[in-house]
Amino acid sequence: MCDASAAFALDEEHFVVASNDDNILRVYKRGHPAVKEMHDLGKFVKIKNDGNKKKKNDKDDAREVDIEGVARLGNLYFWIGSHGQNRDGHDRPERHQLFAMKIEKQGEDIVFEEQHTPYRTLIKDVLAGEKAKDYKLEETSKLGTGDQGGLNIEGLVAAPDGGLWIGFRSPLKDKTAALILPLQNPTEVIKGKAAAFGEPISLSLGKGYGIRSLEIDNGRYLIVAGPSTDAGDQPFKLFQWSGRADEAPAPITANLGGIAPEAVFTIPGKPGALYLLSDDGDQEVKKGVACKKLEDTPEKQSFRGRLVTY
Repeated sequence: MCDASAAFALDEEHFVVASNDDNILRVYKRGHPAVKEMHDLGKFVKIKNDGNKKKKNDKDDAREVDIEGVARLGNLYFWIGSHGQNRDGHDRPERHQLFAMKIEKQGEDIVFEEQHTPYRTLIKDVLAGEKAKDYKLEETSKLGTGDQGGLNIEGLVAAPDGGLWIGFRSPLKDKTAALILPLQNPTEVIKGKAAAFGEPISLSLGKGYGIRSLEIDNGRYLIVAGPSTDAGDQPFKLFQWSGRADEAPAPITANLGGIAPEAVFTIPGKPGALYLLSDDGDQEVKKGVACKKLEDTPEKQSFRGRLVTY
């Protein structure tokens, strides 16, 4: 895989990572390129992985949940899709999913247990209410992701009240304010209950910057910020934040080494240490060939990880 998009630490050495280019969770040991274990989400999210790759004469793109975030609540890991259109603005209902799993290491085995039913009406439910009107979510939900600036979720983290905070890469308000949307009852929506949303939070991360990943470390929130559209070439940035809507995030000085991190997780037993994973789908692996174009030879695909401290 190339497109690391959401991850969490399973223990001090291992992590579980999702790609936004398929519907498979993979387990790696930090510093080792070989996949230790995989779990196919296809049946749970109702997408066939063996049929979701586009054919040579098919101009449409692959079908995937486009997983972009993960957060732990108790013994559950919640994963979220981008909830966006494709680059051309076509509907992609399979990306409208929030689902939960139990994932744990039992001896040498890793056990994946899918829980209840994916929640698929988040954007519809938000638009039916009055939350986040300033962000023009209805208008941007019809636009393509990337250069068009369409609605795009890329962050998920546990909230102080036991709910989830959903971080948006796009849209921005006034080109500078990124959106966090509180979902107050995630454990209920996967059981078919109606969603309850809290008051939206606006965070200024810099002109043209949206949320690319969220994490929490000992009560401090960590934000990976990056360009809100594919047209932006600004470098990625890190912030720490108190979680208070009336307090601004503070920049973290760190050498990211030129990576494009879309996943961040803390490491058990190492306070102040963050592991960043890069979305390297567009990284050139040989002249004129991007990593994600090597889908027929997945053993040649890779993504980068970087340990930083703050």
